[in-house]
Amino acid sequence: MHRGFSAPYIVRSTLPPLDRRLLPVLLLACGAACASPPSRASEAPLAPSEPGQRGAAQEAAAQEVERTAPPPTDGFAYTLAELLELADLRSPAVAAARSRREAASGRRLQAGLWPNPRLEFEAEEIPARGSSLGEAKTTLGIEQDFPLGGRRHAAVAVGEAEERVETWVVEGGRRELRGQICQAWFEIQYLRRAVAELDEAVAAATAIEELARHRFDARAVPESELLRAGIELEELRLERAALGAGLDPLVQGLSARLGDLELEPGRVGTGPLAELPELNRTLLDAALLDAHPALAAASERQRAADLRLELAGAERWPDLGVHLAYGRVGATDESIWELGFSVPLPVWDRNQGRLHERRALVANSRHRAAELRGRLRAELATESADYQASRDAASRYQRNLVPAAERSAAQTAARYQAGESSLLELLDSQRALTRARLGLVESRRRAELALVRLWTLAAPAVSLPGVER
Repeated sequence: MHRGFSAPYIVRSTLPPLDRRLLPVLLLACGAACASPPSRASEAPLAPSEPGQRGAAQEAAAQEVERTAPPPTDGFAYTLAELLELADLRSPAVAAARSRREAASGRRLQAGLWPNPRLEFEAEEIPARGSSLGEAKTTLGIEQDFPLGGRRHAAVAVGEAEERVETWVVEGGRRELRGQICQAWFEIQYLRRAVAELDEAVAAATAIEELARHRFDARAVPESELLRAGIELEELRLERAALGAGLDPLVQGLSARLGDLELEPGRVGTGPLAELPELNRTLLDAALLDAHPALAAASERQRAADLRLELAGAERWPDLGVHLAYGRVGATDESIWELGFSVPLPVWDRNQGRLHERRALVANSRHRAAELRGRLRAELATESADYQASRDAASRYQRNLVPAAERSAAQTAARYQAGESSLLELLDSQRALTRARLGLVESRRRAELALVRLWTLAAPAVSLPGVER
């Protein structure tokens, strides 16, 4: 098979099967025999090609083939595993998520700190006239606030929950980024495979066009046959150019996700075809609910909302202030101690508004978690159906359509060589073969991309080549 996709041409003869890449040679080889009517086949000259008219187009096509071809084996190219490792190290999105987690860690640390004490100096009973500060009552004291109602522990618990939320957000961002890298990787592999299929189709169409030109120059066929072959060739070249043009945007997008890493198409390596396994929907659902980072973050947000509600309840009790001072009374050198307590009375403000807000936010967090859970399960159902349909289509293409198209093309080529079919029939059979092979590549592409999205949703139950679970 060609890169795991296509089977070789099957020629019904006593010879071994003929590889499809030899079809242009076969067609050119039979050109002399088919270039003129049977009675004058041995006398019909083969008209030379016109390099002046087609040289530029062939050179441009060769340059495009070189640009979109897979990287050479002796050159450096990133594997998928290396790109995923670079994404963890260089991605701005992941770095930003980690910074938010560090900020949450700082808030948690701050929540556990005690209020700072206050140093106080007081001078009282200073005579209004004819006296000095030495005759006054002076004290030097310290005042400390003590949070009541378990407020400090509740604040620490809120900070820990917010830190866990951000930890899951980082993991979710990493998984989402890795899924995007995998999608770009498989899209690049798809373009290369599709371009390779079109390159072979262009080669076959070029051979057919040359054969039609020979026959037209020998006045064996009308000009319409030559024009039809030329139209078919140009359409294939246009399709090939359009596919090749899609490679650079993919590589640029991949580079941006990797922190503007200098990346060229030739630096993106090739990889084995992703397996298309049979997936268990029950296991997918369980993996989604148990291990999806977004759902874990939503669960932690619910916990954090509950803890904020507890914190708002603790905040109804103001801080207890304790005052301790030491001093002396005027010029008597008599030492004194002062001890005092202060606490605001929660008469009017008992944090009613904040409690009402926090109860609403608790309900909001639960509703948002339920909405997220339902949306992700709907996405899982859609991607599972898409994957199964694409997997079945790829299987049908590989088992039925492509082999049938190859047999039809080989038999039509043999009949054309024997003069039993027309050029239009040959073109139709080649077109059907190209469409079948491209259909196989496209169906595999859809299946691979759906598999990547399923991995993003339910990683423990789905595996990708080159990607850790």
